[in-house]
Amino acid sequence: MKYSVHTTEASAEAENQRLMGLMGIPDGKGTTNYGIPEERDGKWLIRVKESGPWKADEVAENVQFIEEPEPTTPE
Repeated sequence: MKYSVHTTEASAEAENQRLMGLMGIPDGKGTTNYGIPEERDGKWLIRVKESGPWKADEVAENVQFIEEPEPTTPE
C-alpha cells in the first residue's frame, strides 16, 4: 500500500489537510476526512488512495510503498 510518510504528527496532519483541500473534502455527501495519520516505527503515515474518486498517490508528498505486515493468528 502507498503511504504519505512524515517525521512528525504535525506534518502528517498538515499533509492530510492539504489533501482534503485538493480533493474537496468535506464533500457534502458524508466524506469529512481524507485519512487518519498513524504512527508506525517512529514515522507518521497517511494511507494514500491509489484509485477511485480520492486517488492521491500522484499528488501526495513523500509517497512510499510500504508492505502491510501479515496478520497474526492466535495459535
